[in-house]
Amino acid sequence: MTQASPLATSRSSTETAPADTTPADTAPADVAQPLHVLLAPAGDLSGDGQLRELISERRERQGGTGAIWYLPPHLVADLGLGEGLGEGLEGVVAAAPSVFTWLQLRFGGRVAMPESQARLTAAWLDDEAGALPPKAPLPRFS
Repeated sequence: MTQASPLATSRSSTETAPADTTPADTAPADVAQPLHVLLAPAGDLSGDGQLRELISERRERQGGTGAIWYLPPHLVADLGLGEGLGEGLEGVVAAAPSVFTWLQLRFGGRVAMPESQARLTAAWLDDEAGALPPKAPLPRFS
């Protein structure tokens, strides 16, 4: 079920997120909170299957969603997160700044919004972005 407005609009462009954000798994699921969004052309994040494996392992270790979600291209477009960065983008959302930094170093990509923050609710992300990234394609041998 798609909620009409997962992005909170009350945040001013000069506001910065607190240095220590509350992980999404411990915050109320229906309260918007600062989350880090990393974007890249479709396939750059998920194409080799490593993002899928990372998210799966994190969820197994921490339980629940592991405070990390995959945004397929249609959700990135629906949320308007890739404005000015091109079309056909996929994304990954993380609650912890350290996880976000590691993801950007590992996979590359660009931040979605100023201060690398978007205001989304964990409940919306669980419903709409809780699926794992697609599996890597099998290699073709000739």
